[in-house]
Amino acid sequence: MTRRVARAVPFLLGVLCLLLACGGLGSDTAVGAAPWEGLDLVVCLDVSRSMQARDVAPDRLGYAKAQIEALAARAAGDRIGLVLFAGEARLRVPRTRDGASLAEMTRQAGPWDVARGGTDLAAAAVAAHEALAARRGQGAIVILSDGGDLAPADVAVVAEPLRPEGIAVHALGVGSARGAKIPTDAGVFVVDGEGRDVVSALGADGLRRLADATGGTYRGHTADGLVRLYEEAILPTARRVGAARESEGEGPAGLLLLLALLAFALDWGLGKLRSRRVPVVLAGLVWLCVLPGCAESPPEDAEARAMFLKGNQAFVDSLALEEAGRGPRGDPEARKAAYRRAEDALAAWQWAAATRADWPEARRNVERGLLRMAKLRERKQDDGSKKPPPKPPPPEVDEAEDPQPNPLTKVIATELPSGGVLRILDTLRQRERQKIDLRKARRTRRPALGGRDW
Repeated sequence: MTRRVARAVPFLLGVLCLLLACGGLGSDTAVGAAPWEGLDLVVCLDVSRSMQARDVAPDRLGYAKAQIEALAARAAGDRIGLVLFAGEARLRVPRTRDGASLAEMTRQAGPWDVARGGTDLAAAAVAAHEALAARRGQGAIVILSDGGDLAPADVAVVAEPLRPEGIAVHALGVGSARGAKIPTDAGVFVVDGEGRDVVSALGADGLRRLADATGGTYRGHTADGLVRLYEEAILPTARRVGAARESEGEGPAGLLLLLALLAFALDWGLGKLRSRRVPVVLAGLVWLCVLPGCAESPPEDAEARAMFLKGNQAFVDSLALEEAGRGPRGDPEARKAAYRRAEDALAAWQWAAATRADWPEARRNVERGLLRMAKLRERKQDDGSKKPPPKPPPPEVDEAEDPQPNPLTKVIATELPSGGVLRILDTLRQRERQKIDLRKARRTRRPALGGRDW
């Protein structure tokens, strides 16, 4: 009995190695073993007030928008998302292959899309990482900004979850070291607390530190800066990282498969590979070949349906928040939240509509979202233009133009001698006595009753 078990050890070892190899190829940890399916790229656009500076033509924000539109035309086939940030970050466009929709949403972006001012590079990187959570291919992040304060400790916190996943942060600095003044809509420049014009210069240190910490690349602005950064740094880095992760994912599975084949050969050499074991071996080999194809992520239709439903929920939330902020006593924060939720609904519907050409419901919802955004934008402008009328100033009295001045005013305004005051008091007493005597005379007076026949 013991000898029979010992002879079956090679076959059992081969089956065990085959099962472990199949489990390794189908597990979620072998992300790098998937073939190249294109790049998942999230673009972070700085829409802070300093991006209105004009040291880059036409201005910093206009240059960055043009670069993103050129990238959308160049990177056809890749999934590109858009994050807008200033003092906080918001996902404006989920990852999509529809470059036209991405370009249109980029053209509509501006400082009004983010309520909090400032330039928070860490918030932009975190939002982009969240947008890449369900990626199917190799992920990358690119930031277009004029820089911001990012301490080395903050860089380490941001880069820590990105490095294990092979996500590199690339940066394109927008602006000049000399800097420029920041214009406003009123035609003047932004001033500081002392009334001096604020000059915004490019802060490349934070962008460069973040790129170096994640294996990315930093470059300054040029005519085709973002497209060149994509071709020379973003795409090669993503392919190199993807190839390394693929080789890491295939190593253990290949070794286990080799051990399984050696064990089966040993069992065959010992003459114990009987006919009833052949179906088991063949089934295992078929499983090994078929399982990687069956372990793919869900089709894009399911993800598009989820985004479609997410847009519906965001639209309903926007309507409820608008109702809460309606009227003079409405909450102004609710009106702002309604605008943001409408943006989320529009972005989700546009992403869903871009995945399928035969989805009229999604395209109708996109039109509905555009109309609602236009309506809320007009209402937002009306609320900003409606200010309480200023109080009228008190009327100015010019005594020189008064044709009939009040004598009492002149008497009160002048200084009287003591004798004059006594005379006025005597006059008032005499008039008071006359009033009393007149009232007594009226009470004692009786009408004449003679000569009347009642």
